[in-house]
Amino acid sequence: MLRIFYADLRSMIRNRGFLSCLGGMVMYVAGFTVLITIIIKGFMGGGMLAAEEIMGTYSDVAVLFIAAMVLMAFNIDYSDGIIRNKMICGVKRSGIAVSVISCGCIAGAALCITSVVSSCIMSLFFSTGLSTLTVTEAVDSILVLTLASMAVGAFSTFLMILFGGTKGTYVAGLLIAFIFKLIGMEVAEKLYPEQGECLLTGTKLMLYRFYDRFVPYAHFSFYRRWSFTDYLIGSMACIIISYILSVLVMNKKEIK
Repeated sequence: MLRIFYADLRSMIRNRGFLSCLGGMVMYVAGFTVLITIIIKGFMGGGMLAAEEIMGTYSDVAVLFIAAMVLMAFNIDYSDGIIRNKMICGVKRSGIAVSVISCGCIAGAALCITSVVSSCIMSLFFSTGLSTLTVTEAVDSILVLTLASMAVGAFSTFLMILFGGTKGTYVAGLLIAFIFKLIGMEVAEKLYPEQGECLLTGTKLMLYRFYDRFVPYAHFSFYRRWSFTDYLIGSMACIIISYILSVLVMNKKEIK
Protein backbone atom coordinates (compact mmCIF):
# COMPACT_ATOMS: atom_id res chain seq x y z
CA MET A 1 0.00 0.00 0.00
CA LEU A 2 2.72 2.47 0.97
CA ARG A 3 4.83 1.56 -2.05
CA ILE A 4 2.02 2.31 -4.49
CA PHE A 5 1.34 5.58 -2.66
CA TYR A 6 5.00 6.61 -2.90
CA ALA A 7 5.01 5.72 -6.59
CA ASP A 8 1.84 7.73 -7.25
CA LEU A 9 3.15 10.68 -5.24
CA ARG A 10 6.45 10.70 -7.12
CA SER A 11 4.62 10.48 -10.44
CA MET A 12 2.36 13.38 -9.46
CA ILE A 13 5.26 15.59 -8.41
CA ARG A 14 6.97 15.00 -11.75
CA ASN A 15 3.79 15.44 -13.77
CA ARG A 16 3.84 18.46 -16.12
CA GLY A 17 0.18 19.21 -15.55
CA PHE A 18 0.69 19.35 -11.78
CA LEU A 19 3.74 21.60 -12.09
CA SER A 20 2.00 23.77 -14.68
CA CYS A 21 -0.91 24.43 -12.29
CA LEU A 22 1.48 25.39 -9.50
CA GLY A 23 3.31 27.72 -11.85
CA GLY A 24 0.02 29.09 -13.15
CA MET A 25 -1.08 29.90 -9.60
CA VAL A 26 2.16 31.82 -8.95
CA MET A 27 1.68 33.77 -12.19
CA TYR A 28 -1.98 34.45 -11.37
CA VAL A 29 -1.19 35.88 -7.91
CA ALA A 30 1.70 37.96 -9.24
CA GLY A 31 -0.23 39.18 -12.27
CA PHE A 32 -3.31 40.12 -10.25
CA THR A 33 -1.24 42.01 -7.68
CA VAL A 34 0.77 43.98 -10.23
CA LEU A 35 -2.28 44.76 -12.40
CA ILE A 36 -4.44 46.01 -9.52
CA THR A 37 -1.53 48.05 -8.13
CA ILE A 38 -1.07 49.72 -11.52
CA ILE A 39 -4.79 50.52 -11.69
CA ILE A 40 -4.84 51.94 -8.15
CA LYS A 41 -1.78 54.13 -8.67
CA GLY A 42 -2.55 55.15 -12.22
CA PHE A 43 -6.30 55.70 -12.20
CA MET A 44 -7.46 55.94 -8.58
CA GLY A 45 -5.11 58.50 -7.12
CA GLY A 46 -2.64 56.16 -5.41
CA GLY A 47 -2.69 53.79 -2.47
CA MET A 48 -1.78 50.16 -1.89
CA LEU A 49 -3.56 46.85 -1.49
CA ALA A 50 -4.03 45.20 1.88
CA ALA A 51 -2.34 41.84 2.40
CA GLU A 52 -5.76 40.19 2.84
CA GLU A 53 -6.76 41.29 -0.66
CA ILE A 54 -3.69 39.69 -2.21
CA MET A 55 -4.07 36.48 -0.23
CA GLY A 56 -7.76 36.36 -1.11
CA THR A 57 -7.03 36.02 -4.83
CA TYR A 58 -6.69 32.25 -4.34
CA SER A 59 -10.32 31.96 -3.27
CA ASP A 60 -11.62 33.16 -6.64
CA VAL A 61 -10.00 30.44 -8.74
CA ALA A 62 -9.11 27.65 -6.30
CA VAL A 63 -11.94 25.25 -7.22
CA LEU A 64 -11.24 25.38 -10.96
CA PHE A 65 -7.46 25.21 -10.50
CA ILE A 66 -7.72 22.14 -8.26
CA ALA A 67 -10.09 20.37 -10.66
CA ALA A 68 -7.79 21.06 -13.61
CA MET A 69 -4.72 19.95 -11.66
CA VAL A 70 -6.26 16.64 -10.63
CA LEU A 71 -7.45 15.88 -14.16
CA MET A 72 -4.09 16.63 -15.74
CA ALA A 73 -2.14 14.77 -13.07
CA PHE A 74 -4.18 11.56 -12.74
CA ASN A 75 -6.30 11.03 -15.85
CA ILE A 76 -3.17 9.78 -17.61
CA ASP A 77 -3.48 6.62 -15.47
CA TYR A 78 -6.45 5.59 -17.60
CA SER A 79 -5.19 6.71 -20.99
CA ASP A 80 -1.79 5.04 -20.55
CA GLY A 81 -3.07 1.83 -18.97
CA ILE A 82 -1.21 2.47 -15.72
CA ILE A 83 -4.08 1.25 -13.53
CA ARG A 84 -4.27 -2.06 -15.38
CA ASN A 85 -0.51 -2.49 -14.97
CA LYS A 86 -0.86 -1.88 -11.23
CA MET A 87 -3.54 -4.55 -11.00
CA ILE A 88 -1.40 -7.01 -12.98
CA CYS A 89 1.37 -6.40 -10.45
CA GLY A 90 -0.98 -7.46 -7.64
CA VAL A 91 -2.17 -4.12 -6.29
CA LYS A 92 -5.74 -4.25 -5.04
CA ARG A 93 -8.34 -1.94 -6.54
CA SER A 94 -9.08 -0.48 -3.11
CA GLY A 95 -5.39 0.27 -2.64
CA ILE A 96 -5.26 2.09 -5.97
CA ALA A 97 -8.29 4.21 -5.02
CA VAL A 98 -6.97 5.11 -1.55
CA SER A 99 -3.57 6.02 -2.98
CA VAL A 100 -4.87 8.33 -5.69
CA ILE A 101 -7.34 10.06 -3.34
CA SER A 102 -4.48 10.68 -0.89
CA CYS A 103 -2.46 12.21 -3.71
CA GLY A 104 -5.46 14.37 -4.62
CA CYS A 105 -5.53 15.72 -1.05
CA ILE A 106 -1.82 16.52 -1.24
CA ALA A 107 -2.27 18.19 -4.63
CA GLY A 108 -4.95 20.49 -3.20
CA ALA A 109 -2.80 21.37 -0.20
CA ALA A 110 0.23 22.01 -2.45
CA LEU A 111 -1.74 24.45 -4.59
CA CYS A 112 -2.99 26.32 -1.52
CA ILE A 113 0.48 26.52 0.04
CA THR A 114 1.94 27.73 -3.26
CA SER A 115 -0.67 30.48 -3.37
CA VAL A 116 -0.04 31.49 0.24
CA VAL A 117 3.74 31.67 -0.21
CA SER A 118 3.34 33.66 -3.44
CA SER A 119 0.86 36.02 -1.77
CA CYS A 120 3.14 36.57 1.21
CA ILE A 121 6.06 37.45 -1.07
CA MET A 122 3.95 39.85 -3.16
CA SER A 123 2.51 41.39 0.02
CA LEU A 124 5.99 42.37 1.17
CA PHE A 125 6.37 44.66 -1.85
CA PHE A 126 2.84 45.61 -2.90
CA SER A 127 0.75 45.89 0.27
CA THR A 128 0.42 47.82 3.49
CA GLY A 129 0.29 44.60 5.48
CA LEU A 130 -2.69 43.11 7.30
CA SER A 131 -5.37 45.74 7.82
CA THR A 132 -8.46 43.95 9.18
CA LEU A 133 -7.09 40.64 10.45
CA THR A 134 -4.52 39.80 13.09
CA VAL A 135 -1.69 37.40 12.33
CA THR A 136 -3.46 34.67 14.31
CA GLU A 137 -6.69 35.17 12.38
CA ALA A 138 -4.80 35.11 9.09
CA VAL A 139 -3.12 31.83 10.03
CA ASP A 140 -6.50 30.34 10.97
CA SER A 141 -7.88 31.40 7.59
CA ILE A 142 -4.94 29.78 5.82
CA LEU A 143 -5.58 26.53 7.70
CA VAL A 144 -9.25 26.62 6.65
CA LEU A 145 -8.27 27.23 3.02
CA THR A 146 -5.78 24.35 3.16
CA LEU A 147 -8.39 21.97 4.58
CA ALA A 148 -10.92 23.03 1.94
CA SER A 149 -8.31 22.58 -0.80
CA MET A 150 -7.55 19.06 0.41
CA ALA A 151 -11.25 18.18 0.52
CA VAL A 152 -11.91 19.57 -2.97
CA GLY A 153 -8.79 17.79 -4.21
CA ALA A 154 -10.10 14.51 -2.82
CA PHE A 155 -13.58 14.95 -4.28
CA SER A 156 -12.21 16.07 -7.65
CA THR A 157 -10.07 12.94 -7.72
CA PHE A 158 -13.15 10.83 -7.00
CA LEU A 159 -14.87 12.45 -9.98
CA MET A 160 -11.83 11.60 -12.07
CA ILE A 161 -12.13 7.96 -10.96
CA LEU A 162 -15.86 8.00 -11.67
CA PHE A 163 -15.51 9.41 -15.19
CA GLY A 164 -11.95 8.28 -15.92
CA GLY A 165 -11.32 6.47 -19.15
CA THR A 166 -14.05 8.36 -21.03
CA LYS A 167 -13.83 11.33 -23.36
CA GLY A 168 -16.04 13.38 -21.08
CA THR A 169 -13.66 13.28 -18.12
CA TYR A 170 -12.32 16.81 -18.53
CA VAL A 171 -15.72 18.28 -19.41
CA ALA A 172 -17.47 16.58 -16.48
CA GLY A 173 -14.78 17.41 -13.93
CA LEU A 174 -14.48 21.09 -14.82
CA LEU A 175 -18.24 21.48 -15.32
CA ILE A 176 -19.04 20.09 -11.87
CA ALA A 177 -16.38 22.33 -10.32
CA PHE A 178 -17.90 25.32 -12.13
CA ILE A 179 -21.39 24.40 -10.90
CA PHE A 180 -20.17 24.21 -7.30
CA LYS A 181 -18.53 27.61 -7.80
CA LEU A 182 -21.82 29.10 -9.01
CA ILE A 183 -23.74 27.54 -6.12
CA GLY A 184 -21.25 29.00 -3.66
CA MET A 185 -21.66 32.46 -5.18
CA GLU A 186 -25.45 32.16 -4.99
CA VAL A 187 -25.35 31.04 -1.35
CA ALA A 188 -22.98 33.84 -0.34
CA GLU A 189 -25.06 36.44 -2.17
CA LYS A 190 -28.29 35.36 -0.46
CA LEU A 191 -26.88 34.87 3.02
CA TYR A 192 -24.67 37.96 3.04
CA PRO A 193 -26.29 40.57 0.73
CA GLU A 194 -24.33 43.77 0.16
CA GLN A 195 -27.39 45.82 0.95
CA GLY A 196 -30.13 45.05 3.43
CA GLU A 197 -30.72 41.94 5.52
CA CYS A 198 -30.87 38.29 4.56
CA LEU A 199 -34.39 37.52 3.32
CA LEU A 200 -34.15 33.73 3.46
CA THR A 201 -36.39 31.89 5.93
CA GLY A 202 -37.37 28.38 6.93
CA THR A 203 -35.99 25.32 5.14
CA LYS A 204 -34.26 27.34 2.44
CA LEU A 205 -32.33 29.31 5.06
CA MET A 206 -31.30 26.06 6.79
CA LEU A 207 -30.09 24.53 3.52
CA TYR A 208 -28.13 27.63 2.55
CA ARG A 209 -26.54 27.84 6.00
CA PHE A 210 -25.67 24.13 5.92
CA TYR A 211 -23.99 24.50 2.54
CA ASP A 212 -22.06 27.58 3.64
CA ARG A 213 -21.08 25.96 6.94
CA PHE A 214 -20.12 22.41 6.01
CA VAL A 215 -19.52 22.12 2.24
CA PRO A 216 -15.80 22.74 1.48
CA TYR A 217 -16.60 24.38 -1.86
CA ALA A 218 -18.08 27.28 0.13
CA HIS A 219 -15.05 27.65 2.41
CA PHE A 220 -12.85 29.52 -0.05
CA SER A 221 -12.90 32.90 1.63
CA PHE A 222 -10.09 34.59 3.53
CA TYR A 223 -12.66 35.83 6.05
CA ARG A 224 -14.09 33.12 8.31
CA ARG A 225 -17.84 33.03 8.86
CA TRP A 226 -18.05 29.91 11.04
CA SER A 227 -15.94 28.23 13.70
CA PHE A 228 -12.83 26.27 12.78
CA THR A 229 -14.54 23.11 14.07
CA ASP A 230 -17.35 23.52 11.54
CA TYR A 231 -14.88 23.89 8.70
CA LEU A 232 -12.89 20.90 9.95
CA ILE A 233 -15.98 18.68 10.16
CA GLY A 234 -17.09 19.66 6.66
CA SER A 235 -13.68 19.08 5.07
CA MET A 236 -13.01 15.79 6.85
CA ALA A 237 -16.48 14.50 5.98
CA CYS A 238 -15.90 15.33 2.30
CA ILE A 239 -12.52 13.56 2.34
CA ILE A 240 -13.90 10.45 4.03
CA ILE A 241 -16.86 10.31 1.63
CA SER A 242 -14.45 10.64 -1.30
CA TYR A 243 -12.40 7.69 0.00
CA ILE A 244 -15.46 5.49 0.45
CA LEU A 245 -17.05 6.33 -2.90
CA SER A 246 -13.75 5.94 -4.74
CA VAL A 247 -13.19 2.45 -3.33
CA LEU A 248 -16.75 1.43 -4.24
CA VAL A 249 -16.47 2.81 -7.79
CA MET A 250 -13.01 1.35 -8.37
CA ASN A 251 -14.16 -2.12 -7.26
CA LYS A 252 -17.03 -2.02 -9.77
CA LYS A 253 -15.37 -0.12 -12.62
CA GLU A 254 -14.25 -1.88 -15.78
CA ILE A 255 -10.60 -1.06 -16.40
CA LYS A 256 -9.56 -1.10 -20.04
